[in-house]
Amino acid sequence: MKDKKLKNTASRPSREDFPVRRIDDYGEPKIDDDFFNENQFEMFSASGILYNTLIRPDLEKAVQAVVKRHLPRGEKEAKRIEATNDAEGLVEIMKSSPDTLNHCLLVEKLLQQQDTTIPMILEELKHTNSDLFVELAVSILHKSSSDHSSELLSLIRLPVNNPYALSQLCVLAGMIGHKDHIKPLWDCYHFFKERYPDKSYYQGPLIGLWELHTRLS
Repeated sequence: MKDKKLKNTASRPSREDFPVRRIDDYGEPKIDDDFFNENQFEMFSASGILYNTLIRPDLEKAVQAVVKRHLPRGEKEAKRIEATNDAEGLVEIMKSSPDTLNHCLLVEKLLQQQDTTIPMILEELKHTNSDLFVELAVSILHKSSSDHSSELLSLIRLPVNNPYALSQLCVLAGMIGHKDHIKPLWDCYHFFKERYPDKSYYQGPLIGLWELHTRLS
């Protein structure tokens, strides 16, 4: 996304938002330079921040290491994560809003058993209202050694009821998806613009469309 102009505006999700029940059909996708010139990315939207975290995982790890040296918190939880070796236990920790300083450690542990943990995570994504769970799930799916693009497409088409989760999954779809992801992301983009006009949820599918356009063109 280095050539795309970014707009600096922030937006936070609200649990007062109505759930997503269905995504309408918004016609044939037209993603070209004109489309992206007319629709700016928001650097500090939730999706913009997540996207930058995904493309710079080294930065996230470095920041966590520096913060840990100055803020000795989450140590008890870190020991619990290190001591937990069963998939269900690790997913339960993931669902309990773990300290951000322990995210890298938890993701590494979950990926060690990804054949078991990822199906559980995909199921939880259908109904979770936890922003942290969604962000961790996206990170895990992005780092997974297996291709989960088809399961991701199913979640988007379902669709998941949480608009924040759906938006962030669209970011991931742009990074690991294929040509058949373009139409669902196009529909999500216009759906969010129409139904959630005061939110930045549309940024997720916009970033996803840009990634697909860049990778597949």
